Amino acid sequence: MNTKKENDILEATLSIAENGYAEAYRFLVDAYEKDAGSFGPQALYFLACLAGGADMPEKALAWIRKAVADNGWWYRPEVLEDGDLEPLKDNAEFIALKAVSDARYADAVAKAKEVFSWEGKRAEKLFLAVHGNTQNGQTARNDWEPLLGENSQWQTETIQSAEPDGYGTYRWSYDMVSYQPVARALQMIQSAGYKQIACGGFSAGCDMLLRTVLFTPARCDMLIL
Repeated sequence: MNTKKENDILEATLSIAENGYAEAYRFLVDAYEKDAGSFGPQALYFLACLAGGADMPEKALAWIRKAVADNGWWYRPEVLEDGDLEPLKDNAEFIALKAVSDARYADAVAKAKEVFSWEGKRAEKLFLAVHGNTQNGQTARNDWEPLLGENSQWQTETIQSAEPDGYGTYRWSYDMVSYQPVARALQMIQSAGYKQIACGGFSAGCDMLLRTVLFTPARCDMLIL
């Protein structure tokens, strides 16, 4: 799965959707059919919502079926209550697929733990990358490592939330609990002897970093938000 390609195409899809769901649906279907392996759960969800919003409920159901029944993916329960999927709310197959997805989500929540990639000091400086919602630690690494290029002075690490967002992705809630994995990660490396610690956050990750420096003793030398 090519996460960067998927993200870029979904951003373009959102822009097109401002002028009409049907056009955006055709654009995303075309991209998907050309390279299905580059797309994951988020793209299929977009396709389902675009189809539902464009008055194509059978196509919307087909994408949910492909995601949940065929691919074994799942979504947060409230995601499948989106207004664009309203035409499916009384459909028996959709109800059954949502029940399967909800059960998988509950299982994922029960097992999820925060994941801090750091295992020790390997460079003079450290960059901590914090993902946004519907992303994960690897997404954050892929997005931020190009910033450092081949600079051997820097070590890139990531902190991944313990709150599942969808299959393979995670989220941060805007409350006084969700940011704590970020705070624990940053506090853990305070005394590791780095000459400089920089932190980069995307979207919700920005909020988590700001809460960390506001409400805990953890500090970094640079914030890129």
